Amino acid sequence: MKYRLIAATLMVALTGAAQADRQDRLVNRLDENGDGLISIEEFQPPEHGKRSPLMRADSNDDGVVTVDELNAANAERLVRMRERMEERHAEAAARLSEHAGQLDQDGDGVITEAEARAILFNRLDQDGDGFLTAAELKPRKGRGGSDGPRRQGHWRDR
Repeated sequence: MKYRLIAATLMVALTGAAQADRQDRLVNRLDENGDGLISIEEFQPPEHGKRSPLMRADSNDDGVVTVDELNAANAERLVRMRERMEERHAEAAARLSEHAGQLDQDGDGVITEAEARAILFNRLDQDGDGFLTAAELKPRKGRGGSDGPRRQGHWRDR
């Protein structure tokens, strides 16, 4: 545990140092007059392809963006987000259907409270003896516990 804490502290320190180094390089690259500051004239936003994100909303290519163009671009973005969300929902529904068959222990098409209780009990009963000990009821770290791989026959492994 002590070594993990030391390793985590080092990682945070190194990450912070790397971030500061990147920021220094950015300032040095943009600071044309060498005063250590970036003026509006020196400032160049990051490139996003050929056009900035704002100017991508310029649907008629007149070099300016109107509120109507911003609203239309936002609506298109929302449609794309909704499509991705629907795809993810369909994938999640398929996974749920697959797992529901595993949870329905007697195959009658429904998951009863007794089946759910049995699933939880079996998950906690690490040695499979049909009884729970104090050690088995102790909270485990992470999804799979700190005691290595889950025992064979775990409902999530099916």
